[in-house]
Amino acid sequence: MTVTAVIFDVGGVLAHPSAGQFPEDFFGSQAADGDHPWHRLERGELTLAQAYWGAGFLLTIVVVGLSRLLGVWLDRANLAPTPLGLVLLGHLTFLSVLVIWQIVGIWRAAGNHIRSTGRRTWAVLARVAIFAGALRGFVDFNEYGIATGGDGGAG
Repeated sequence: MTVTAVIFDVGGVLAHPSAGQFPEDFFGSQAADGDHPWHRLERGELTLAQAYWGAGFLLTIVVVGLSRLLGVWLDRANLAPTPLGLVLLGHLTFLSVLVIWQIVGIWRAAGNHIRSTGRRTWAVLARVAIFAGALRGFVDFNEYGIATGGDGGAG
């Protein structure tokens, strides 16, 4: 049996966790959902502009820059395969969580924008853009062999 994909849904972003699945001190109280920007985007409470240009575009620029710095450091660190693999796995896990958070938040902000203003144009364009970006990310993962175990896809 070959596993080609694993989905981590820690805390129930994609599916609702069953009651008692995690102790309350693991994520904090579910009743106390704070006003932190992370939570506000996740709930779609930021404006569409804040969600798309702030959490989507600008944060992606920052993360790409930090990823490049990580790459430079990894080139110089000359790590053995196991530590290198762990660093890369941790980085890919972080990127995956971040991208899912961005997609969910922008999608929800677009829906809230339509409901609150009645205007659809920018909300639909934002949803099309994040769908296209997610599709491109999936293709890139497959092309570079990350999701397929390193064989580089069909090429």
